[in-house]
Amino acid sequence: MTLFVRGRSPSKLARGLRILSAAGLADARLGARRVEELSAGERARLELALLMRQAEDAVAIAGDTGPGVLVSIDELCTGLDDQTARGVCATLARWARSTIHRGRLRVVCATSRDAALDWLTPDLLARVGLDGLAEITVAEDRRDPSAGLVIQIGSTRDYLALAPMHYRTSCPASIVRVLTARRACGEPVLGVLVVSMPTLNGAWRARAWPDLAPASRSPGALRAAARRLNDPAPGGSGVRRISRVIVDPRARGQGVGAALVRAYLADPLTPRTEAVAAMGVACPLFVRAGMCEWVLEHGKRDREMLRALRDHDLHAFDLVDIDSFVRRCARTPALSAALIRWASGSRSTRRLARGSFREIIRAAARSLCVPPRAYTASATTD
Repeated sequence: MTLFVRGRSPSKLARGLRILSAAGLADARLGARRVEELSAGERARLELALLMRQAEDAVAIAGDTGPGVLVSIDELCTGLDDQTARGVCATLARWARSTIHRGRLRVVCATSRDAALDWLTPDLLARVGLDGLAEITVAEDRRDPSAGLVIQIGSTRDYLALAPMHYRTSCPASIVRVLTARRACGEPVLGVLVVSMPTLNGAWRARAWPDLAPASRSPGALRAAARRLNDPAPGGSGVRRISRVIVDPRARGQGVGAALVRAYLADPLTPRTEAVAAMGVACPLFVRAGMCEWVLEHGKRDREMLRALRDHDLHAFDLVDIDSFVRRCARTPALSAALIRWASGSRSTRRLARGSFREIIRAAARSLCVPPRAYTASATTD
């Protein structure tokens, strides 16, 4: 995973993240893992990502006037459970039809799984019997992989069941609503959305909602701004935050996350909704759901850590190769000290400063490699 997106060029990094996202691997936890540490489903998605990159390179080399590119996949999803196979097929179908290929890419898949027909929604289907005779049909429709999802009010228990799959280990401070997504009532939960109270500070709010900015930094003005922010009245100025969207890794690529966000925005608790996503650049599910995106700058402690890396001719993504970075820190005490200062600079990571040095590097990689993005939606105007 490290080698897939490594590179000092921002465009190479962005492309690597985009392809990993297209393959259903837009998970901050996976960036620092080795291939042998991935599950069978994650390895299948990584193989798909490598195929995607090779195919896109071939399309670029061929150009607009060259021959089209044909991708052939044999024994698709062999050995995967149904839920994982469904996600991989939906991911492949969405990528194959992406406008980025300008219609110059064709994908041919061979599989013995009958259910793959519904998951792939192919343009052309050829069934080959034991006698070698083929029956070819043209598909009449393309079903949205998220169609038919049952989205309901859930509980904190539903969130906690999927919480270990999220890259942030801490729980939201104040949960006010949980939504769940299933294929059908009574079936396992595929994804959850958690809504919580907003934090008092948000750099994006002055741009999205100027009326929520305090008139001054006096205690009275700050309290008044907090009241406007927390206002629960339907016609008020209140904000609630989508603080978690977690999808079972086996169900990625099926539009579950965006469907959950759209469902909440259709019936929000307050007129204004916001979210912050560390992986927003790679997985634009909030944009797909209709929210407005705001690119954020790194905070003070992140800027200081990035400066320390530059002083040692390092890039943020060098943190992802944890073993190599640990060896570098052993030779460079100033770099180790900078990492400990970084961990001590926030309540969310302060405990790491007293624990495993590898965990500090892992947390710093998640924070520094890609600037987070904020998303907002207003029920009255958006």
